[in-house]
Amino acid sequence: AGKHRSLIGGDVPVNATDVAVPLDTPRETFTHFLVYTKSALVEQTTPASHLFFDEASGAENVTFIDEDLDLGEVGGILVWRDSGDVSEVTHYLVYFSQNDLGDNRLHISTSTLGTNSLTIPLNTALLSFTHFSVYAKSPLGEQTTPTSLRVIDTSASVSNLIFE
Repeated sequence: AGKHRSLIGGDVPVNATDVAVPLDTPRETFTHFLVYTKSALVEQTTPASHLFFDEASGAENVTFIDEDLDLGEVGGILVWRDSGDVSEVTHYLVYFSQNDLGDNRLHISTSTLGTNSLTIPLNTALLSFTHFSVYAKSPLGEQTTPTSLRVIDTSASVSNLIFE
C-alpha cells in the first residue's frame, strides 16, 4: 500500500485530527488519501486510507448577444448553464477579462447558484477587455479555470442623412 505516493505538506503533529489540503493541489492519478503513523524508528507499513472525490463543476454554454450598437460598448444578457455536480457551488462570479484564461480581469457581478444570467447594462464600456469569464465559487474557494466567451462588439451607424 502506498507504493506510488506523494507527501502533502510535512509531518503532522501528534494529536492532530485534520490536515488542510491546499486548493489546486495537483491530483495527478491519485485516488486515495493515505495516513501513516510514524515513530522515531519506523513508519507504519499499512496506512489508513480514504477514497477522495475530485469534483469538477462550473459554467458551460456561455452566450451573449450585444444589443448596444455603439463601438466599444456592450449591453445585453449574459447566460450560462450549470455543468457537472453543482452540489458544492454557491455562486458564479462574472468578470471582463483580456483572454479566455481570465487574465487581467475586472469583476462585474456575483450571482447565486440558480441565477444563471446577468444583465449587462447598455453603454457598458468594454475598455481593453475581450472576454466574459465565468467562475464557479464554493465554500472552499473560487474556481481557477473559467469558462470564457469572446465578446463580439456589435456596432452600427447611420451616414448620409438628409433632412428635408
